[in-house]
Amino acid sequence: MVTLSELTLLFLKLGGLGFGGPMALVAMMEQECVVRRKWIPRERFEQSFVICKLLPGPLAYQMALWVGYELRGILGGIVAGVSFIFPAATLLFLFAKFYETFHSIQSSTWILEGMRVGALVIILQSVGSLFSPYRRKVSAWVYATLGACLMLLFPRWEPVIILLGGVISVMLVQKWPIFRLKISAPTVLWSLFWVHFKAGAFVFGTGLAIIPVIEREVVTSYQWLTKPEFLDALAFAQVTPGPVTTLAAFIGYKVFGGIGSLVAAFGIYLPGAITILGILPLVRKQIEKKSWLSDFQMGAVPSVIGCLATAAFGLLSSALVTPTIVWSFILLLLLQVVFALPAWVIIVLGSVLQPILKTVVVLIPW
Repeated sequence: MVTLSELTLLFLKLGGLGFGGPMALVAMMEQECVVRRKWIPRERFEQSFVICKLLPGPLAYQMALWVGYELRGILGGIVAGVSFIFPAATLLFLFAKFYETFHSIQSSTWILEGMRVGALVIILQSVGSLFSPYRRKVSAWVYATLGACLMLLFPRWEPVIILLGGVISVMLVQKWPIFRLKISAPTVLWSLFWVHFKAGAFVFGTGLAIIPVIEREVVTSYQWLTKPEFLDALAFAQVTPGPVTTLAAFIGYKVFGGIGSLVAAFGIYLPGAITILGILPLVRKQIEKKSWLSDFQMGAVPSVIGCLATAAFGLLSSALVTPTIVWSFILLLLLQVVFALPAWVIIVLGSVLQPILKTVVVLIPW
């Protein structure tokens, strides 16, 4: 039997060394748990991967929960999930704690600007990658356009827009009714929890899908962070290992210190834990036979893409404010299109390129 200490050490390693996005992280899990250690049959792993991919929630984190559950039940799932996000969440917490000190250093301003530009390039690349499987489907263009338009008109209702796209898609095939749910957030900690819970419950396709759900709330509605601070957190989350959703630890710390960091992280990862450890074991056999999940995904993912694109262009308009930043963005975007570099490489290049461009502008006698 696999021990809890073995699970802890494995997922601490995966969370501490895993770069390259959710698909790369899942591939590392498969290599460790299926190929190397032979804990789980390949067919079982791949079957569960397909199911997790159809469900909302950060994909790699949910697979970590599922592996832990398969090996040691609910406790194993909790241990694997917490161990997986712990390294990156700790790094984001420390970044938030020393953010003001780092920001006060004059040279750090150019570095942070470059990291923000790199993060924006990754967001745009993510929009393209997400939409690639759907680009030949007329319905996907309709859902993406509808999501983008609704996002512009009702910017605080991103989760409802995503859910609406999925439900409409199901209704067209399955003839299902629509349900509405409205929940208020009366306190700061509850608001912090609820914002991140919504994000965790509506992350389809990629961890970057949290951007339209969180950015509007924490930057515009509650004004917990400025846009530059949000982009700094997103950039740092991209250069750290593990899932990008650990930026919740940064946001929580900025709002309510260490307790806020825990509340935000708990909120964003709770939906996945409920789904994988509580609901999925009870309904797995029934879900495997249902076609409506893929129908729902056909509407939900393009809706996410529309919301994500709207959020990305909003961030771009506020970030590209100087010629050097614009040139840095263009160069990084060309590098990403031509070479398809990992996200952390693009952000590191941005942190180097922006100071170089700034220095050139200062030195050249125009």
